[in-house]
Amino acid sequence: MSYEDLLKKGLLPADEVEAPVINFCVITAAEKRMSIPISAVKEITDAAAIMPLPGSPPHIRGLIQLRGVVIPVVDLSRLFGTRSNPHASKKLIIMEYRGELFSVMSEESPDLLEEHDGEIVDIDRFFEEYRVK
Repeated sequence: MSYEDLLKKGLLPADEVEAPVINFCVITAAEKRMSIPISAVKEITDAAAIMPLPGSPPHIRGLIQLRGVVIPVVDLSRLFGTRSNPHASKKLIIMEYRGELFSVMSEESPDLLEEHDGEIVDIDRFFEEYRVK
């Protein structure tokens, strides 16, 4: 039974229960689970119209425009050399690194968890290696 179920059924006193602390945004891409530190995540949104970016590396899916800001999209499935599932419900995880926004594509809605699940993404290394330059 989940925390919320216990609380709803009155099995936990609401005034004595602390809400869980969210530390990671866990995504799935290329059948891999990856944990992004929640401090780097700005927003999670549906993958809308992605504009191709001619001349970009294959892992750069393109660009999105979000509230007037242009943001590059990294397709992790392409990055890991697999094809993304065309039937998957794609989500974009918008992240900020040193004042720059970028996003990664997840093949399903991410989980927001206290503990990591799968590989922990080193945002510094990831941004330097895979960003649009």
